Amino acid sequence: MKQPVDPNKVVVWQLEFRFSTKDVSLVHGTHFIQALQNEPAHQLYDRFFDEIDIELRAEHGDYQLRSCNIRPAIVKED
Repeated sequence: MKQPVDPNKVVVWQLEFRFSTKDVSLVHGTHFIQALQNEPAHQLYDRFFDEIDIELRAEHGDYQLRSCNIRPAIVKED
């Protein structure tokens, strides 16, 4: 069984998501974001969604986020 990751040991977070637009459905995307020390989860989620919202609106206009998964991409060694 995997042990929970200490968020303060994460260097980079990865968001994998799926979204749809009026022209395409279930497009897969990946976004990386630098971790901040002692960052509350809700603030991390807000940062991710603020960044992908800007990118998706610039490229596709309106979109619907269908699913997402946030996980550590790079973790500090002990």
